[in-house]
Amino acid sequence: MKAKHPVKPSPAEEFSVPSLERGMAIMELVGGQAGGLGLADIGAALGVSINSVFRIASALEALGYLRRDPENKKFFLAGKLLVLGLKAAHARRNLVECSHDLLLAMRDEVKESVALATLLREDAMGILLASEESLHSFSFQLRVGHRFELYCTAPGKAILARLSGAEYDLVVSRCAFTPHTRTTLTSREALDRDMVAVRKCGYATDREEGVPGCHCVGAAVTDERGYPVAAIWTSGPSDRMTRAMFPALGRTVAGYADRISRRLQGLE
Repeated sequence: MKAKHPVKPSPAEEFSVPSLERGMAIMELVGGQAGGLGLADIGAALGVSINSVFRIASALEALGYLRRDPENKKFFLAGKLLVLGLKAAHARRNLVECSHDLLLAMRDEVKESVALATLLREDAMGILLASEESLHSFSFQLRVGHRFELYCTAPGKAILARLSGAEYDLVVSRCAFTPHTRTTLTSREALDRDMVAVRKCGYATDREEGVPGCHCVGAAVTDERGYPVAAIWTSGPSDRMTRAMFPALGRTVAGYADRISRRLQGLE
């Protein structure tokens, strides 16, 4: 009789913190109600007991994330979240500002469209923060605010390759691995194999994996801890940006990514 091995929990289950998740759910719910919400309303909406809501909401109030009206006893979002949001916006603005002239220089050097993006960790997506159009008459347009998948794009794979093991597992567990073209990586195993090459050479490639006829080469931008706060990349038609050009383009893109990283770290 074979011994049964315990089923290993998924990354999402392994790192689950119910009280924290309920606290975030309460803040998201309250944030959507201009008139605030009482304990009973919150409990009914989330399917949580009033006692549990009271404990978590009171803790969030003590920490400055919620405030409670002394008269009607309803909860509202407090100013601390606004401060955090402004800090995040400021950090992104600094990232774009630090990158602007170097993105232009990279575009002028490679002649193709270039862009800067950052990670939306919870959604396992990337979001485009800045772009510069190709110098050629035909190019792929990269729009600010566009969200893209990580497993089939050069910037996505460049960021994934620099995440720690636990965070990599968590983010990849949320990837859909939907096939978009005949070369899309459609499994965790295929992505893991690609990550070995990305970590070795310092840049990532997209070989028509997201869009037919489009090649991309990207590299991660890191902070002082080595965390991938962003990625930059260049995109072009596959008949103009050929696979034979990947190594030279990879060195160029990685060089500009390193310069942006040094700026963010105050080293340049």
